[in-house]
Formats: sequence, C-alpha cells, structure tokens
Amino acid sequence: MKLVFSSHIPLFRRVAATGVCLISYVALSSAGTLWMPSVFGDNMVLQRGESVRFWGKSAPSSTVNVKAGTCKGKTVADVNGCWSLSLDMRGQDNEAFEIQVSSDGEKLKFSNVIMGDVWLASGQSNMELRMNDVNDAKSEIEKADNPEIRFFNVATNISRTPIDDVKGRWEICTPSVAGSFSGVAYYFASELNKGQHTPVGIISSSWGGTPIEAWTSSSMLKIHPDFYSDVLAIENDTADWSSLYADYKKQWNDVRQSNTGDKQGVDDIDYDDSSWKTVSYPMNVWSMGLGYFGGFFWIRNSFDWNGSDSEGLRLCLGTIYGDAEVYLNGEMIGKGSDHLSPTMYDIKTGLLRHGKNTIAIRHCSFWGTGRVGNGNDKVCICDASGNNVLTLSDKWKMSASIEKKFPSFPAYNDRPGALYNAMINPFAGYTMKGILWYQGENNASRASQYCDLMPRLIYDWRIRFGQGNLPFIYVQLANFREPKSFDMNDDWAYLRDAQSNTLRVENTGMAVIIDVGDAKDIHPRDKKTVGERLYRYAQSLAYGDKTVATGPLYKDYKVSGSEIILNFINPNSTLAVKSGTEAEGFYIAGKDRVFHKADNVRIVGNTVSVSSEKVSEPVAVRYAWASNPICNVCNTDGVPLSPFRTDNWKQDKNVK
Repeated sequence: MKLVFSSHIPLFRRVAATGVCLISYVALSSAGTLWMPSVFGDNMVLQRGESVRFWGKSAPSSTVNVKAGTCKGKTVADVNGCWSLSLDMRGQDNEAFEIQVSSDGEKLKFSNVIMGDVWLASGQSNMELRMNDVNDAKSEIEKADNPEIRFFNVATNISRTPIDDVKGRWEICTPSVAGSFSGVAYYFASELNKGQHTPVGIISSSWGGTPIEAWTSSSMLKIHPDFYSDVLAIENDTADWSSLYADYKKQWNDVRQSNTGDKQGVDDIDYDDSSWKTVSYPMNVWSMGLGYFGGFFWIRNSFDWNGSDSEGLRLCLGTIYGDAEVYLNGEMIGKGSDHLSPTMYDIKTGLLRHGKNTIAIRHCSFWGTGRVGNGNDKVCICDASGNNVLTLSDKWKMSASIEKKFPSFPAYNDRPGALYNAMINPFAGYTMKGILWYQGENNASRASQYCDLMPRLIYDWRIRFGQGNLPFIYVQLANFREPKSFDMNDDWAYLRDAQSNTLRVENTGMAVIIDVGDAKDIHPRDKKTVGERLYRYAQSLAYGDKTVATGPLYKDYKVSGSEIILNFINPNSTLAVKSGTEAEGFYIAGKDRVFHKADNVRIVGNTVSVSSEKVSEPVAVRYAWASNPICNVCNTDGVPLSPFRTDNWKQDKNVK
C-alpha cells in the first residue's frame, strides 16, 4: 500500500466539501464545519485491543458518522457542536486502513492508519534529546527504516488555559526523519516493536528545562498549598501566553536566519577583527565571558599556508557543541555538528592560498551551551589519513556583538499548568497503552516538594485521560557531576529518593540509570540503555511478563547488633557486584547521624549485611548517595541497584 503523508498545516484540517481551502479552528467552531484535532491524521496509530475514542466538532446537533476500517459508528453533536464516540476496534486487523468521518455533507479522510500500541512520552530535555544527538547517531539513524514505528512530535507551546489542539503530525520512521525523534522514546519503541511484534505510536511531548508543575493541571495544583496563589494569579492574568510565545518564536527565527555577519563579510580573509576579544582554544561561552548567552558569536583564526594545495586536506576543529557554520577564506565548508566527536571539514582543492588564510565560525549558543573543543582536541589541517599537516594557533578572535541576541523568552513555560494546558490536554481523550516520563533535573532543589508533586501528576493525568491506571514508567536521574562516594545533602540524591518514593503509586515503574550518565554533561548520550530499561518495566506492567528482571529496589531493614541487614525486591534475579570484588556505595550511621563508609558488606541472594567499625549501634544506611555516586551493586542482568536510604531525616539546606 502506498504510504500517504499528510500535507496540511497541523492546526488546521482540510475538508472535502470546501474544496482546497483551509479553515482555521476558530472559523470551524463558529461556522460549524467538521473538525478533529491534529492527532487524528494520516499515518496515525490507534490503540489495538481497545475501544478507541474519536472526537471533534461539527455543526450543532448534526449527525456524525465515523468509519474506521471495518468498524462503524455514529453520534450526534451537542448544541455547541462538540461530539465524541468510541468504536470497538478489537476486530480490526493489523493491515493499514482508512478512516472516514462525515457530517452534513462534509468529510474528513485519514489514510495509512494502523493498529498498534500508543505511548505518550513526556518530560524535559533528556526525553526531548533527539536521535541526532545520541551515541552512534549516524549509524542508528541510517538503519531507522521501520514503517511500524511512528512518531507524533508535539511543537512546544504554552497556554494560560487548557486548549484543544497542538501543532504536529504523524511521521513514519525513516532515516530522513528519525533524527528528530526523541532518542529515549525511539529506543523504547524499537524494543517494544521487536518484543511485542506490534506497531508502535509515540506521542512525543517534551520541553527542556521545564519543571514538573508546568506539566500538571492548574486544577490539581490549586489544591496544593505551594501553588494555590500562583494558580489564582494565572487565572486573573489577561495576557495571551500563546500569542506572546508565537511572537517570541518569530523573533527568534528572524535572528537565526539573518546571518548579519556573513552580509558584513565577517568570514572574509581581510575583515578587520583587531578590536575583537582574544580567546583561547578550547573555548565556551563561560570562559569567553559571555555567560548564559543566547545567540550567535563569531570566532576567527588566521594562519599562514606555504604547503601544496593537494586533494584530501581537511580542517579539524575538534568537538563543537551547538550549531555552527564554518567558513574558510569566505567560503562555507561545513555546517552543523554531531556534538559527540571531533568535527572535520573537507577542503576543496584551490581554496587554500599561499600566505594568509582565515577560518571563521558562526556559532549558535542556546542559552549558555556554546562550546568549541575540549582539552583533548587539536585544531589543525590534516591529510586524508588524519595525519597532522599544520597545527593552528590556539589564540582566536571572538565577537558576540555582530548579530542580535535571541529575544528574551517570555517566562511562562515554567508556570503551573502552562505545558499541561498546551501540550498534554489536547491528548486527554486519545486511547493509549501507557506513559513514559523523564524529568526531575529542573526540580532537584525542591526534592521534598517533588515527592508530593510527582504522584499528583500521575493521578492528574490518569483522571483526565479516563483510561484507568495507565502504566506510568519513568526514569530516575542519571549520574552527573564529579564522582563522589557520599554527599549527605546532595540535591540530586534527594530527588532520586523522591522518585523512588513514587513507586508507592499503583502500576508505576522506574528505570534506574546511575551507571550510564556523564559527569560533564547533564544530557548523557546513551539513550539506548534508557529506552531498553523503560521497556523492561513495560514488559512487566503493560504486557504481563512477570519473568523479566526489571532491577533491584530497597524493601526494608532490621538492626542486628552492630549490623544492619537490608532486604531487596529483585524479581527473577539476585544481587551482584558489577565491577571490582567488593560492594561499594554503602554508608552507615548511628544516632549521631554521621555516616561512615561501610567496611564490611556481605551480599547473600537479595540480602545485604552492612556494618562499620566506627558505628557500634547503627540506625541508618544510605546507598549511592551523591549526584554521581561511586557504587557497583546490580542484579545479575547488570541493572543497577537504585540509590536508597533507610532514614527519613530531612535534608539540611544550609549544608553544601
């Protein structure tokens, strides 16, 4: 069957009875024209094995007919034109089919629809991180050709009140589009597709740097004492947040596309950069004195060339973090960056000149992230084999005033309910299998509050989605920052503890990833392991496979003399030591609440005995208690033991 992609603008719907015109949602509502949200579109995935809900708007009191493959149903719109119906799709086979919706002579048609499992993937930047930026991105994307995996990427948006639609469309997984998919969600979908032999639809709705309260509905937060006044203020606000954000994006795109520097000849050999600041390679916006900079900076480096201009020469610039346009002698020789490995650009024959040559880079920094090079990189001209031909100076010239900075972001995406209203509410009726969640970094300084907020979000979404206790599987924070054995008052340790406590909510699972983080990058690039561990929990929670080893979790303890004996939940596995010969990461304290490293740790099955010569009367144990803990206990499948504590002592915010 020919694969048909939707060509409409996502917030609009093409209506057969109106010819080729596009009718906006506002016009549809007032004129009574047939409309459905953009999640209903060509190439969509509908949840298999369930009654599937369809909804939209039409003329008030009009009859609406829905034919989905072999299933049919009809309903009548209410006086406001709103309609919904559920079709029992359990008899629909797995072949691609068509959906037709009609009312009063108007028709909608959606092609290449399939039945499968639909998962909502949400959170902040580590869920948002694209396949383009993960480990082995190029090789993974090249083989990402699977028509049974489909993504609906939700455009970022904010709203003061709940809205009905988003910008987005269903896309079939091919190498040409897979780079824009969430890395975590892609690997989860890939494992699910292979393991359950079913198509997978991912609704991907994430936004980096956002707190959990922005993803929770205002009505749920209104009953929380910390957010009551904020919600009231939002209700009384008259600003149109969506319009403000749309205006911001337009200004942002104008800056992005202007390239004032190129128009001024900043990339030319003889451009006068004598007044620019001298900076040293490697460089980032902080070392260059730009700080939390959002916009474009230019850097230039001139060198003398007296060699032959032979074929196969390359310019090696080291690792570039952030989008970059690279010019040599006024000609662009490369664009973009994979962020993960040294960047090399081919130099075509005839471009190098005897005497003076100039490299110019237009670098886009997203709010303090711009970086060129690291301590191990060299900037040089090399041959086709990678051999150094000419080492370039580590002294560069830099200017951040050539082009306009990005406009200041309207600070609404962190407001209570703002992202729920704009990016989650439109999917509240869409029948799905479960939810994936990766968020917490932005709430790390408020771990105690998060312990309450995360269960609220789960209850909130389940109530509004109206599909019972949907499986909710989330990622515990990865290891980050300088490795430490123990840090009593570490924010990230307490946030992980809050995430662990959320497991008290029914039908939830937590993927532990304290072994695949990056000490220097809050966005670790190993998203394959994360996706695979999320799928482990999906096997157990959503697909009833109780034989899978999901990972060990702390259960309870008892004191026996000078020892504390710890018991763990570890289905289908036993505890083991991942590296080394002795278990690391356990700390034990007495009544003085001073923790000491355990010098005697014994693992027997799923029980661990812990003691220290410095603690004769122990009362508490903590394990892997730091942002980047030094620890090594796992199960026999290599899934790490989650950080935990046996005490309930409050975090001392005054201790750093």
